[in-house]
Amino acid sequence: MYTNNNAHFAQGSVCETSPFTIQAMQTHMKSLQTELDRYHKLELTGRLVILPCKVGTPVYVIAAARENGRAWLGVNKMRFRLSDVDKWGKTVFSTRDEAMAAAALRGWSEPK
Repeated sequence: MYTNNNAHFAQGSVCETSPFTIQAMQTHMKSLQTELDRYHKLELTGRLVILPCKVGTPVYVIAAARENGRAWLGVNKMRFRLSDVDKWGKTVFSTRDEAMAAAALRGWSEPK
């Protein structure tokens, strides 16, 4: 049984066309349209951000370091923060392999 607000639908059954059910469906559709309109306005004003992953998800970050007079890039595992959004795909990646590949493209490598 699926329940949403005041509308009840039995799985696999024919939808009843009682005024109560139709009214409940119309009310639900109106609330969905209102929410969609809100997101659309946020998108138009540049205030809707779609994150590459959830905040707190483990990500891999390219970090510069210097050892024995030689500069190198290392890859650190960290948790995704909102401040990482602008760095996504540049110095912040979802996998270690992606981070290492990006570091290699820059001509950097870990010390041996």
